Amino acid sequence: MKASRANLIIVSLACLTVVSLAGSSLGTLAWYAYSTRATAAYSGTAVSKTEQLQIGLLWGDKDKASDTTLEETYLATKEVVGDYSYYFMPAGKGFSSTAINYYLSKFGHATNVLPPVTSRAYAGGALGSLYESPVYYHNTEFAVADPSHYVELPFVFRILSTSGIGIEDTDDKSVSSANVWLTDAVAQTEGVKDVSNALRIHVRNHAQAASEAFILNPSAEHQGSTNVSGLLDLNKDGFYDYKRIDGVDKELIYGDHATDETELVTFDQEQEANFSDINQTGKGNVAYDEEERNTFYARHRHDVNGYPSYASAAPRTASYLSFENIRPTEVEGVFSGDYPLATTSVQLTDTGERTAIGRVDLTIWLEGWDHAIIDANIGARYNLGLQFEIDRV
Repeated sequence: MKASRANLIIVSLACLTVVSLAGSSLGTLAWYAYSTRATAAYSGTAVSKTEQLQIGLLWGDKDKASDTTLEETYLATKEVVGDYSYYFMPAGKGFSSTAINYYLSKFGHATNVLPPVTSRAYAGGALGSLYESPVYYHNTEFAVADPSHYVELPFVFRILSTSGIGIEDTDDKSVSSANVWLTDAVAQTEGVKDVSNALRIHVRNHAQAASEAFILNPSAEHQGSTNVSGLLDLNKDGFYDYKRIDGVDKELIYGDHATDETELVTFDQEQEANFSDINQTGKGNVAYDEEERNTFYARHRHDVNGYPSYASAAPRTASYLSFENIRPTEVEGVFSGDYPLATTSVQLTDTGERTAIGRVDLTIWLEGWDHAIIDANIGARYNLGLQFEIDRV
């Protein structure tokens, strides 16, 4: 007998168009562009049917007005539990992609466009804000990302049982102290362009301390980190950006870093002839070729004071886990592990009844500091699939 199962599928994330401002001379510069942004179409999220798992979404505080469209068009039911109101689908019925997109639009989040943003430095725990791409020359400024540039899905789960097991503390046959698990996470690419490695999901189980939250990179084979600072070529001249400071031309570091300028060196003509793979893209320090350059891969201009190595630029990082790190162990349909997505606990409804619900907040974005976010990958098409499961009840 297989465990009950629910699927969350995010499909057809595809780059569509890049729109330039009239009169701009910078052109297309991936997510770092001053005048353009690489964008991705977000076609929807669907939660499949399950007989035992009831799925809802956070609506707001307990006094927030009802929504006619959610109730009449998508057949969701508003419930007040504790201090919050939720919209639940009927047991065994999931949210359609159009219902999810309608919900996201009500909160100003991405529905069909995902411009890359960044978490900045992250070592685990609460996410805080996401941030927009850096602007040419303004290397120390960080603008908070618009909510329409990422997705937030605060899911709530209720596990229903007719067996009587685990429901002694509730009035509605819901199971308390039960976990919901992520049992599959796949990012797929269509065609030769690949930006799937840039997908990030921040996971917060509200039954755990905020410090237990984490970022998931579904394409990673192992846990790791993304460097969230570096030298960039934003004006597309083939050189890492530099600026005259106190009468001296100095290279600019964008993003989160701790710089020791005592390690700056002055580059010469011979060094200028080759790429400097200072951002560790893996391409190496080879002869310069205009066709191979990108935002992360350029040259040091001669007579400019700059950074001879990435270590000298003192980068900070954003840590992430892979799916293999969080995959639960299954024995005869029962899961165990350190990373449940949600855990149900008993709360009171506005009518005084006891019900058991568990909540997980998923924040989904494209991490612009990932080296996949370059001009050559504009137009990439990719899919993200997440699968939730519960034990037999």
